[in-house]
Amino acid sequence: MAREKTSIDWSQYSLRKIDFTIVLVFHLLAIAGIFYITWSSALAAVVLWVFTGMLGITVCYHRLLCHKSFETYPIVRAIHLFAAALSFQRGPLTWSKHHLRHHQNSDQEDDPYFPQHGFWFCHIGWVIFKRKARYKKSFELPQHIKNDRLNLFFEKYNLPIFALSLVALYLIGGVEFVLVAGFLRVVLVLHFTWLVNSWSHRFGYRNFSTTDESSNSPLVAILAFGEGWHNNHHMYPRSARHGMQAWEFDPSFYWIKALEFCGLAWNIQTTTVKAKRLAEQNAQKA
Repeated sequence: MAREKTSIDWSQYSLRKIDFTIVLVFHLLAIAGIFYITWSSALAAVVLWVFTGMLGITVCYHRLLCHKSFETYPIVRAIHLFAAALSFQRGPLTWSKHHLRHHQNSDQEDDPYFPQHGFWFCHIGWVIFKRKARYKKSFELPQHIKNDRLNLFFEKYNLPIFALSLVALYLIGGVEFVLVAGFLRVVLVLHFTWLVNSWSHRFGYRNFSTTDESSNSPLVAILAFGEGWHNNHHMYPRSARHGMQAWEFDPSFYWIKALEFCGLAWNIQTTTVKAKRLAEQNAQKA
């Protein structure tokens, strides 16, 4: 049964003034970037979309850090953490805290994306509005995230690293690179990531009967490099493979397998729809 949308009691929320200002400014600069698109700036934006969106957010923050879907060397993880820093989605500890709390309370009251308030609040409202009430369930980041030196470094310096990336873009291609490969690309990747929280909990199909409303969306899977197979992910969070049907395109998993082929990744957790359903059938027979 679909979740009913509840009216928002705005007295229970406060505006995050700094976050709202940053989001507004970035969107205005992204709109300005549309008028500066050239072949070179568009190519740079696409390259950075893949580098930051796939290697940084999907592979590193999500599958490697949050869910320990595979293991790799510190230098490889550092490169991926650097890619994530260029996405402007905050540091690894902050990002992981929001995401893992979401898994702990998916589509429930303590879900940080507040799904009960509808699509737009779940998509972007949670970023600019802070809930005054405390979470009912306690939560602590896993030790492998909060006590790791690399994670702590990028948590502290992710904003300076991003700022330096804008300087580098200006030196390479001037204002058009800053606006297109910088701000326009950042805003698009932000929305592609947020679609996993909003669109993929409302629209699509389900391979598994999970306790939440997660769904599989081919559109989001394309935009977010395999993250759109969200129902699969919620059924088996540790799997490095989110596209569990043969036709479910999952480029992030292919990247992880490429790392394994090069000897740079190991202990990769995987499953498929067929394997999961077979396990469920065997459990029912037992």
